[in-house]
Amino acid sequence: MTLIPGTVVTRRADPLTQAQIDRWGELVGTAAPIHSDPVYAATTPLGGVIAQGMLVLAPVHNIMLELLGAQAWYCGGSVAAKVINVSRPGDAITYEVTTQACSDNSFVGEFRCLRPDGGIVAVGLVSWRAAAAAAA
Repeated sequence: MTLIPGTVVTRRADPLTQAQIDRWGELVGTAAPIHSDPVYAATTPLGGVIAQGMLVLAPVHNIMLELLGAQAWYCGGSVAAKVINVSRPGDAITYEVTTQACSDNSFVGEFRCLRPDGGIVAVGLVSWRAAAAAAA
């Protein structure tokens, strides 16, 4: 794929499951009841289980791996994100990455994570600089 300013890459993830949320919580230590206990979570102001923000953001990383390749992304990629809404089991999040600027040694883009109802879950920036360019 040729990346030029304005290029939009869209991917739709499979619906989140409670099992994924539980596994993520065990892996990174975020198994708080709001994520793992539907009975407890129903009594909170959020009204039910919510997915961890980093679990929801993980596919942004996968999109950048797809666009730039593992070697490039792992050696100079970064994500800055703001989670602004919740996502829940059953939500199939849509990810949009829009290229803002791109060259042989750099990339800057914006991303949005959208719930099935169109609500924005997270927004942010992705950027990459080639290792040689970053050191200069």
